[in-house]
Parts: sequence; C-alpha cells; structure tokens
Amino acid sequence: ELSKIQMQVNLNEPISFLQRLTEDMEYGELLTRASECATVEETLTYLSAVAVSSYATTSCRTSKPFNPLLGETFEYDRTSDFGWRSFAEQVSHHPPVSALHVEHNNWTYYQDFSMTSKFRGKYLQVFPIGTTHFVVKSTGHHYTWNKVSTF
Repeated sequence: ELSKIQMQVNLNEPISFLQRLTEDMEYGELLTRASECATVEETLTYLSAVAVSSYATTSCRTSKPFNPLLGETFEYDRTSDFGWRSFAEQVSHHPPVSALHVEHNNWTYYQDFSMTSKFRGKYLQVFPIGTTHFVVKSTGHHYTWNKVSTF
C-alpha cells in the first residue's frame, strides 16, 4: 500500500487533494449544457464528456497532491462567471475519503472519492472508489457514474 509510505515533500504537487478533486469542474459548463438538453441521450453525451475530462491533466502530472487533514475543507466560488459554487471536505482519514458538492441554479453535482493503489514494478495502478452524481433540478433526473481505473 503506497499511501502508507512516507515520501519527501518535494515529490508532492503544491496543492491539496481537495483542490485536485475540485479540478473536475474545469469543464463545468458542460454540466450546464447537460442540464438544458431536451433528451436523455443528449444529456448522456455531455455527461460522458465531463466524465472523461477529469482525466485531461493526468498524463502530464507525475507528482501527487498533499493529503488533506480530517475535516479540512476547500471552497471554490465561481458563481460570478460560471454560476456554480463548490465545497470539498476530507471526511475520513484512514482510509482517506473526500467529498465534493457543487451547486448551480440548474443542477447539483456531488461525489465521494477514495482510492486504492498497487505498484506493479514498472507502473502504478490506481483504483478509484466512489460514485459521482448529477441531478438536473428542473426534471429531477439523477445520473450516476464511477471513475475508471488508470495505469
């Protein structure tokens, strides 16, 4: 279990994991478009793009973010330009579990996230645990998905 090994601080990214989790909202305007769709199929197209977009920066990142302390929070307010506001919290320390809640006038997005990892000699395999939820306020439609394992 690599999460229990002490690492030198210079191997970390200069952000916390809560900030990294909030980066899933980088393409948050796609959620607004998804909430305005006339058909479920069109909504799923936008939600698929959102699910994939959370991996956009992973190929160029080789360092890990700092582990947040139990009860640590991160709030990010983008109501003036994108219409949403997010709140992330570290809800468990062992095992580490984070929660993210994002509110918009048209939709709600929330997720709980944890992971396990295995070092396979030449590569690191990450297994995300948790579910992402998206609720359209006008229709009450509730969509869920899980993140995929990465190498």
